[in-house]
Amino acid sequence: MIKHTTGGPGNRAFAGLTLVFLVAGFFHAHASDGPLQRRDPPTVEPAACPESNIRRVSLDRPSANRVIAKSPDYTQGLLFADGTLYEGTGIIGRSAIYRLDLAGGPRSKLFVLDRRLFGEGLARIGNRFYQLTWKDGLAFAYEYDENRTLKRSRTFRRDGQGWGLTDLAGTLVLSDGSERLSFVDPATFAVRRVIEVRVGSRSVTHLNELESVGESILANIYGDDRIVSIDPSTGCVNAIIDASPLVAEMVSDLDALSEPICSGPCSGWDFVLNGIAYDSGKNELYLTGKNWPAIFVYRDLFS
Repeated sequence: MIKHTTGGPGNRAFAGLTLVFLVAGFFHAHASDGPLQRRDPPTVEPAACPESNIRRVSLDRPSANRVIAKSPDYTQGLLFADGTLYEGTGIIGRSAIYRLDLAGGPRSKLFVLDRRLFGEGLARIGNRFYQLTWKDGLAFAYEYDENRTLKRSRTFRRDGQGWGLTDLAGTLVLSDGSERLSFVDPATFAVRRVIEVRVGSRSVTHLNELESVGESILANIYGDDRIVSIDPSTGCVNAIIDASPLVAEMVSDLDALSEPICSGPCSGWDFVLNGIAYDSGKNELYLTGKNWPAIFVYRDLFS
């Protein structure tokens, strides 16, 4: 069961349920129609989502197969591609894309966003990377240059907020903080269809960082210590990964540091679970959180 709670930062849960709907479409007009009207992309009709079919998994630090050290940062997107792990970071003035060292060495900076922009989800299709911005109505495409750093090749203008991004069989899947996932054409960023994510008859809102695993989509729930696995054809949650033991251990460790990671006073919001990547070749799931100095790797969670 996905539980929505109200409380302070210590609970790492939102106060209230703010639904931010991603709207994308096109305009059409006829002589007799009067003003132009907006046509929204089709939304998949909610299917029956029986809770009895949901698989449940719990993760803690001792159950990790290995731990990779990383520079603590405001992780917004984590991506595994071609044997390499990439990280997109947020915060105005600090948003960038990095290549990470799987042995825990220094990361390589591939691109730095304009200081006015807040970076969000990160995905890759073929040789092209895609990145969202939070409230700026922009998304970007990047490709490698001759120096193996990224250069921006496309800029897309879009409606609504951007939170998470992943690739599913050549289509981009985008979250906007609501209970909806939008399936986006990578060539135009036009929204082709939308699904509503549910457990039973209840919507699961605040969907954030995304990752494709086989024929499912994993999603962080912002402010929650659980990850949901979603059937992209129906929107039904088919598995729940409870990482609350791992998050509790990490928050305790971070609170005890003699040199705080945060530039100002820290709160539970600064350490929430956020960052999912998947290596299909080794069947390994990579998990991290905002400002975490480590990535935890779990093997064979998915059959």
